[in-house]
Amino acid sequence: MKKLVLIGKLKFAVASVLTVSLCMIIIASCTKSSSTATNPFLGTWTGSTTCTGAAYPTSGTTTLTGTSNTVNVTGNCGSGTCYKTFSFPASVNGNAYSLSTTSFQDNCSGSYTVSASGAISGNTLTMIVSSTTPTGSGTCTFTGTK
Repeated sequence: MKKLVLIGKLKFAVASVLTVSLCMIIIASCTKSSSTATNPFLGTWTGSTTCTGAAYPTSGTTTLTGTSNTVNVTGNCGSGTCYKTFSFPASVNGNAYSLSTTSFQDNCSGSYTVSASGAISGNTLTMIVSSTTPTGSGTCTFTGTK
């Protein structure tokens, strides 16, 4: 079974008969700093997730970290010997952030892509993460408050 799992309470699952791999995206990386005054995304958000395509939802909390102008999108892909860690900074512009479609491979050359965006309106955060694994794709939307 090929899986793409987003942690931060966003999860994707894609089935395949021949192989098993796992990809997790954790939208977090380092400790909270004084940059929270200029980056409204940093901190802990509580909410729920809905998904479409080859994805399934969860709910709960996510902690976003980064700098004054980034949100960290980090995670792990593959399983067993294919397991690989990755990290990508998403650019923040005011009350929105975006991570352009980014491609990477696990340690067994399985190809993955991920793109992400987020926006704050009032005290509500909406994050959208789309991804593709070797066997399918899906999109999850997280909505939460601090």
